[in-house]
Amino acid sequence: MAVEGYISSDSHVLEPAPLWVEQMEKTYRDQAPHVVHNPPGYEGDYWIFGQRKPVTAVQGFFAGASRQSYDEITDHLRQARYEQRLPGSYDPAARLQDMALDGTVAEVLYPTYPLGLMTVMDAPLQRELFRVYNNWLAQYCAYAPTRLLGLGLLSVWDVALAV
Repeated sequence: MAVEGYISSDSHVLEPAPLWVEQMEKTYRDQAPHVVHNPPGYEGDYWIFGQRKPVTAVQGFFAGASRQSYDEITDHLRQARYEQRLPGSYDPAARLQDMALDGTVAEVLYPTYPLGLMTVMDAPLQRELFRVYNNWLAQYCAYAPTRLLGLGLLSVWDVALAV
């Protein structure tokens, strides 16, 4: 039996750096995650969110890492800039072109940075963070809704509200 195309069940998007700063309700905007280049004590681009330890913003930026040395990977994490991410990670038209090259007919899309937001203990803040991400993801997937299948984030601090 011939395979006509593949479905990726574990693909990721890379959220726009200013997403939360631009889209969160004003009451939460001062807490918005954002990317900073060379924050104090760090070298490279990092996600900054409240008092949490900075998280590298470029960890998922390269293919073939298994063929790179530890020093090459370390240099990459230090030197890469968030705006250098592959267009398909944030532009659905470019994503479809990448999928065509790979023979992929559909992808199940997961968040990248926002996965860490599952640990936010402030329920209203978490819901606002997820609302912004989910709205962006819905717009992204609407470009090709039968091919780009986004998994939204659901805050379960209030189960009735989540339902």
